[in-house]
Amino acid sequence: MADTRRSLTDLLALLADNTSRAISPQDLRDALVSAHGTYGMMYTKDGSTAQGSIGTSFAQLTGFAVDGLSGGTTPANATDDITVGTDGVYAVMLQASFTGTAATEFTLNLHVNDAEGVFQCSQMLDAAGAVVSGSVFGLLSLSATDDVSVYVKADGASKSITIEDLQMFVLRIA
Repeated sequence: MADTRRSLTDLLALLADNTSRAISPQDLRDALVSAHGTYGMMYTKDGSTAQGSIGTSFAQLTGFAVDGLSGGTTPANATDDITVGTDGVYAVMLQASFTGTAATEFTLNLHVNDAEGVFQCSQMLDAAGAVVSGSVFGLLSLSATDDVSVYVKADGASKSITIEDLQMFVLRIA
């Protein structure tokens, strides 16, 4: 049988007591894989592809190029999201370095299942559109199969952003 990552609630019920000697070797293996981390990341290094048609409503950022390390999650740069496999509280971190339409303010927001979240950052490009960097960090209560992604919007219509370096990771902490 395959080892299964479980939520803390599931583990507490599974390992409630052993007076009846009901804790199986599989239960113990599940506890071990659950305790040793659920994580996932994706990134881009030295990107150069522009994403255009960014306006004042959020649109998914499409700048990820590589699926990184993972355990119990599914990073998917092809769809620019990370799917978690286990319920829990996750630390989510995003860092983005980018250029874009000059004198434009861009806002990056962490979305769950394509819904706008509360964690975001905004960066204003100067008159030359020089490289800026922004970071977003938050703790999210996620359920198995939730997708975490990044959305972007601008302070005007028909703007463009070019990702140079981009990293996002999720790490279950409880």
